[in-house]
Amino acid sequence: MALHVVGLLVGLASVGGWLYFASAYSGREYHLRSDVRWVAVGLFGLVALLKLTNPLHQLYFSTQLTSNAMGTLLFEPEFLYWLVSGGAYTLVGVGIYWLANAAGDTRFATTRFRIVLALTAAPALLDVLVHVDHAPTELLAVSYDPLGMAVFTVGTLLVADRDFYPVPDRWHREVLAELEDATLIVDENGVVKHASPRLVERFPALADASGDSIDDHAPDLYSRITDGRDVVEWETPSGTRYYRVRTTHLSTLQSTAVDAYVFVDVTDAKQRQRELRRNRQELERFRLAVESAGHAIFLTETDGEITYVNPAFEDITGYDREEALGQTPAILSSGEMSDRFYERLWKTIGAGDVWDSEIVNRRADGQLYYAHQTIAPLTSDEGVNEAYIAIQTDISERKHRNQQLRVLGRVLRHNVRNDMNVIRGSAEVIADRGDAEASRFASRILEYSDGLVETSNKQRLVTEVLLDGDEVRQMDLSPVLDRIVADLSAEFPAAEITVSKSDPVPVEAISQIDTALAEVVRNAVVHNDAESPSVDVDVDVDTSAESVTVRVIDDGPRIPDMESQILADGTTIDDLYHGVGLGLWLVYWIVQRSSGTVAVRDNEPRGNVVEITLPGDERY
Repeated sequence: MALHVVGLLVGLASVGGWLYFASAYSGREYHLRSDVRWVAVGLFGLVALLKLTNPLHQLYFSTQLTSNAMGTLLFEPEFLYWLVSGGAYTLVGVGIYWLANAAGDTRFATTRFRIVLALTAAPALLDVLVHVDHAPTELLAVSYDPLGMAVFTVGTLLVADRDFYPVPDRWHREVLAELEDATLIVDENGVVKHASPRLVERFPALADASGDSIDDHAPDLYSRITDGRDVVEWETPSGTRYYRVRTTHLSTLQSTAVDAYVFVDVTDAKQRQRELRRNRQELERFRLAVESAGHAIFLTETDGEITYVNPAFEDITGYDREEALGQTPAILSSGEMSDRFYERLWKTIGAGDVWDSEIVNRRADGQLYYAHQTIAPLTSDEGVNEAYIAIQTDISERKHRNQQLRVLGRVLRHNVRNDMNVIRGSAEVIADRGDAEASRFASRILEYSDGLVETSNKQRLVTEVLLDGDEVRQMDLSPVLDRIVADLSAEFPAAEITVSKSDPVPVEAISQIDTALAEVVRNAVVHNDAESPSVDVDVDVDTSAESVTVRVIDDGPRIPDMESQILADGTTIDDLYHGVGLGLWLVYWIVQRSSGTVAVRDNEPRGNVVEITLPGDERY
């Protein structure tokens, strides 16, 4: 009887082992849950206690000694026996169902595995047959649970070499399908075992490839991932994509079952890498260009601290790189530039605009030099100034040549004036002493002599403006306009010249601006065909735009297009323009050097409007 009880306990214990295996192999997690384990242990302990104490309560089975010669001890199952046996066989059936379901879901050949499962359930069928009187009752002495487990174990050993490693679809659904990366699993024969949804998105040709050779769907892709490449380049309708491939060999039992390939999209990283490489190349080219430039180039922080100088800076200024770094551009100050100049400079670049001007600086050895300087802010994506770059061109030699040209011009003009004075004096004598015909020719000589002297004077002014110009400075234009109107009214008493303005008229311009304004007003009087020419000078001060517009309005003939073009854009004059063209060209360049503009339009019903717009001085 003791052996019978032990057999019952072993059979019951085998049910627990069977369920543990079935849960683990079919991809379920019951065997991992602690609550399920504790319930199983508790039930086993309870049933074991009932079996061991059966002699006291006879609820599990009863015994009876037969009256035959052998004196056989018969065991009669009671209520608890059938209850426990029914539960045990139910649990064994659950395990068989789990395994059968897994075998049915897999894509591997599982015929022999299914046969083993069927044999495992056979002992339970014998028990049923006995109790319906279709099998000998002696079979009740057999512990069917251990028998079924033994059949499964022996059968497994027989087929484990090749067949006992199915991968159920449950694992596909709960593990592989949850992977965010594009995953491809291929067996050693090149057959696709799994293609994740993300992989199919990237490689649509693999949508229906499961169970087929990968060469039938994407041979080029497979050849690329198996030739040892770390990154695979793949053309798509939207452009070239790059994937980093991680390969893992997965083994089952003693055989290498599959290779898993995980495709990580590194296109953005690849593009950033290319962009970084391109930026580095451009930066290197820029560095070489700056280092090789013949102009002095230096960078400063927004507070003016010098952070970089190129070799040309060292050559032009005489300061070594080590001497300049950490200093400010004040080390180049010559004392020749006004405080207002530097105020306008910092205001311009601080507002994010480009500064362009000539400057007088001092070299490290104390020698002055002239430079054309451009300073531009380096801004962030948000438009905030982060640094400044300055480019200086040494124009000292040009300045010296200009000085020589000015000296030569003064000598020539002096000689022309002296010679023209002699010619003019001789013409006046002829006009006084000669006959009418001689006097007429003498008058023409005097007229052309005066014109030639006037042209010579304008040429001097144009030359001065073009060669050097003057520093832009603040001024009140009101007294300048009053003086121009008074002088021209006295010179042309028949003309009606008026000025409409407020006081003051604050502008920023070069000192020759009065010459330009006087030239425009004079032309409006001289070229007017009326007996009493009317010219109005109207001034508009726009404080919001920080600008001043001077309009010279006349009622004379329309200004020819050729001359209007000179005022508008400084079109180069030729020998057809004579003195008038030279005067208009002078107007254009004076206004341009004052950072202003000139515009010409028709006046209604007759005449012209010449508009000169200059920067205003906000301090007024």
